[in-house]
Amino acid sequence: MRGCPTSMLFRVFLIASVLASQTSLPDQLPIGGYVDDESYAIYSAILNQDPFVDDRASKRILISGETTPESDLEAACPTRLAKYDPAVRQAVEAYGRANQSTYLLESHFTLRKAYKLLDDSAWGVVFENKKDPSAVLKQLYALNPGARGIYSFSAVGFNLERTVAIVHVLFYCDWLCVESNRFVVRKIGGKWQSVEDLGCGGVS
Repeated sequence: MRGCPTSMLFRVFLIASVLASQTSLPDQLPIGGYVDDESYAIYSAILNQDPFVDDRASKRILISGETTPESDLEAACPTRLAKYDPAVRQAVEAYGRANQSTYLLESHFTLRKAYKLLDDSAWGVVFENKKDPSAVLKQLYALNPGARGIYSFSAVGFNLERTVAIVHVLFYCDWLCVESNRFVVRKIGGKWQSVEDLGCGGVS
């Protein structure tokens, strides 16, 4: 909730963790294109449900051009469903393995809104400019009218039957504006359409 001191402290702590994770990425170079069609279907299912409050009024979606593992803070959040649901447990285990590497994303999203993949230089400059990241974002938004922030996705972990998936999504819209969560997505009737927020992130 905006204006709540505890929530704001959590947001600052979360951003610091994200920044630490992002600034370590140059030492962990992407290992190639991420070409799994079902992963893009999962990303698209999440974005098409407008899960993040700060982005619901946007007309254009900006997406980091490479997968990003969760920060240590976020990854420490347990996924309780894994304790009771074998399919979720398999997906969580695969998720951990998938995110040991970083992958380049490709333009295979199917979204209701226009979108653009940002290359590493465009995404990195926002986090590297710690003096005034808001100014960098304003420039980025000026070049991309209708955008309100940047999404970053983890790689996806699937259960053995590829009917349940785990993915982490970060939405960054300003220095004190970030939403982050881990989702479980289920395939129903042959389509990835059941998106559940696992509460493993933060928002304020």
